[in-house]
Amino acid sequence: DPANGPEPIEWIVLDAPNGKSMLISENGLTSEYFDQHDPLMQITWENCSLRTWLNEDFTTEAFDAEEQSIVLKNYVDNSKAQGNQNYNSVYINNTYDQVYLLSYAELNRFFTEQEDRMCPPMSEVSKKGLSIDPETGSCRWWLRSPGSITGQSSYVDSDGSCHSTMAKTIFAIRPVIWVDMKALENFFTNQALAS
Repeated sequence: DPANGPEPIEWIVLDAPNGKSMLISENGLTSEYFDQHDPLMQITWENCSLRTWLNEDFTTEAFDAEEQSIVLKNYVDNSKAQGNQNYNSVYINNTYDQVYLLSYAELNRFFTEQEDRMCPPMSEVSKKGLSIDPETGSCRWWLRSPGSITGQSSYVDSDGSCHSTMAKTIFAIRPVIWVDMKALENFFTNQALAS
């Protein structure tokens, strides 16, 4: 509820190699277009407006300066292997992001069961006009992988299935971040000492 200040973000740990952890938000935090440009453009994660929003506006709104230092910049694989192999899509350069979205391949790696992909939204999601499935309480959310044709991107439906639709569509956002676990431990220690 924005009226009473920011809400804590709940995170799911997807992977934890070498003192780092890969996290995804438990909920759809808000809803945004994947891209706000001409719908006939070849839209990719590299050039979409959502990538800019996540790494600029979202990062500064969600994390204070100390928290931002714990969230690592990450090499993001955008190769064809990360997308739906049934789509004849254009693939792009890899990117270097602090905040990003899951790819189609990562979704299948970390959420092997369709029902585990269903995403409950925060209240802000429905306020922006995104419909919520009345039976499951879940919403549609974006992946970073290209869609099946020019101007489309991949997403997860409210039942956990995967599809493709025009990038100029509003769906929920589940940010993915990597955190340095030692820095996170120090952060919580400092918070405890300060209270």
